[in-house]
Amino acid sequence: MPDVGDTLVLCYHAISERWPADLSVRPAAFSRQLAFLADRGYRAVTFEEAVGGPDAGRRVAVTFDDAFTSVVTAAKPVLDRLGWVATVFAVSRFAATGGRLRWDGIAHWETTEHCDERVIAAAARAGYRAAAALPAHWENPRPLAWPRAGIYHPDDFRRFRLKVSPAVRRVRLLLHR
Repeated sequence: MPDVGDTLVLCYHAISERWPADLSVRPAAFSRQLAFLADRGYRAVTFEEAVGGPDAGRRVAVTFDDAFTSVVTAAKPVLDRLGWVATVFAVSRFAATGGRLRWDGIAHWETTEHCDERVIAAAARAGYRAAAALPAHWENPRPLAWPRAGIYHPDDFRRFRLKVSPAVRRVRLLLHR
């Protein structure tokens, strides 16, 4: 199992200069964040490689939730400049139609536990080898409940550095055991 200090999984949603939503990150901030990690010796891997691959030094999996078009229009050029890969988690019904993300219970999303043991067991029964989570509390990484660091519009560069710091992530693990 990879060490939490050496394997980092980031969660982005949208990259936009104009959209001020919390789910969006400005392109310049995104570029600076990835350059910061590259300068510290991180290399990009897919999410599956990060979770299931051999522990091979500093690795980062850049993930995007919801398949916003800005992943292609704004994030991909930054990733291409670095020679980095990313993983996109798409809600297939919405990606196929281009419609807005809506479902019954969306209003309760913020207050619902999304990754409990029932979900993990169902993913295992369905044959999944890897799954990601955005936990409220940092947990020990497991292939079907891998914690990701959510990166959002309000995160300034100092906060980003704290979120990706191996030391801070280890302390968070210790505090929630």
